[in-house]
Amino acid sequence: MPGSTRPGDVLANRYRLIDLLSEARFGRFWRAWDSVLSRPVAIHLIAADDSRAADLREAARCSAQLHDPHLLRVLDTGTVGDWCYVVNEWGEGDSLDILLADEPLSPRRAAWIAGEVAELLANAQRQGLTHGRLVPDNVLIDQRGSVKVIGFAVDAALHGGGAVTPEEEFHDLIGVLYAGLTGRWPRPGLSKVAAAPRRHGSVLRPRQVRAGVPRVLDTMCDAVLNHAHHAGHHRPGTAAQVSVELYDFVGDRQAMAEAEVERNRGNTSPRIPAVNALVWAPPPPQPEPEPDTGDETEVGLPGFDDEILDPEWRTPSPEPPPPPPPSRTHPSDHSSPPSPRTGSRCGCRATTSWCRSRSSSGHGRPIPVRSRWWRSPNRRNRWQGGAGSAARCCSPSLSSSCWRRSMPSTVGVTTHGTTRRPTRRRRRPPTATTHSSK
Repeated sequence: MPGSTRPGDVLANRYRLIDLLSEARFGRFWRAWDSVLSRPVAIHLIAADDSRAADLREAARCSAQLHDPHLLRVLDTGTVGDWCYVVNEWGEGDSLDILLADEPLSPRRAAWIAGEVAELLANAQRQGLTHGRLVPDNVLIDQRGSVKVIGFAVDAALHGGGAVTPEEEFHDLIGVLYAGLTGRWPRPGLSKVAAAPRRHGSVLRPRQVRAGVPRVLDTMCDAVLNHAHHAGHHRPGTAAQVSVELYDFVGDRQAMAEAEVERNRGNTSPRIPAVNALVWAPPPPQPEPEPDTGDETEVGLPGFDDEILDPEWRTPSPEPPPPPPPSRTHPSDHSSPPSPRTGSRCGCRATTSWCRSRSSSGHGRPIPVRSRWWRSPNRRNRWQGGAGSAARCCSPSLSSSCWRRSMPSTVGVTTHGTTRRPTRRRRRPPTATTHSSK
């Protein structure tokens, strides 16, 4: 194996390697950037002394002769140092084996893909060319709604396969249709798609593998793949005939391509960036840091330079500290004399119906004084609470209950938002008692 290649290496002074996509049988498949034409390309690399190198270059020349919109063309080939390379056109999309990983395709979509591949093979057969390894892995549906065939004649040379006859390739074409309908690969060629089930040496019909396959497509697959058991049945003999019959089943080909574009519109797969040579250029050498020539300090102890730093931060200020602000909280003891205005210890200024006490902020909130009437044993109405009675102070800053007695009022007392005037029950005048004499 020749010297290893890395991302960023330049091949033939033109192609800069970006990403290694696969590696098998001493061959490597790279995504690269053409610095001359500024476009992404795909490159196959094998050792120059490999036995397949000559066949690979010949296959590249044959593939370059075919011009078809369904083909990813060969752009360049050659040998550089220890490597033999083939440059292909780059395509973005999903291959058929990836689409079949979850579930089979719809019959119309499978017929449309197989018809596009059949059109390419019909064009190649007219020039006497064959793909050599037509499997679902080499069928690509790109982001623009087009079907592309990968590795025409080149993939077969890389895998070391022999020559393929047009009849065998015709069977591979029907195998692509069978795989799209059932999600199984019926041909002997190696593929990432699972093999199709067989019975007595014959491949099961598509309708036996998956329900709902149209009869016209089921008959076409069974007549070609199991032709030994259907010698008298009609079957298409060329790729051109298959293309015509499949397009008759599909109908509007342009509508299928537009549906593929809409299906891939929300795809967030990464795109190939516009790469230039500066992206993979080695970073410029960084200058080495200059050695520190300062004074050495002991481990764990900080070093101070008194000549540079201002030493005033260590000198105490001559001004005395300001006095502390006055306490805004109410004293907890009750040694102060009663207020001359209200007669209460806490000094809250209460009216006959409201009490506004002092709090930590110096202002209190009005709290209504609850009051009620009650009847004494001597049948006199008494007024408890409010004016003329003991009321509890509402200051939250006192630790003990502070009681004060306010002066009686001659006006009505507000209780729960209503004004009530105290009334007295009028005593019933005594009735005169008449005594009769006998």
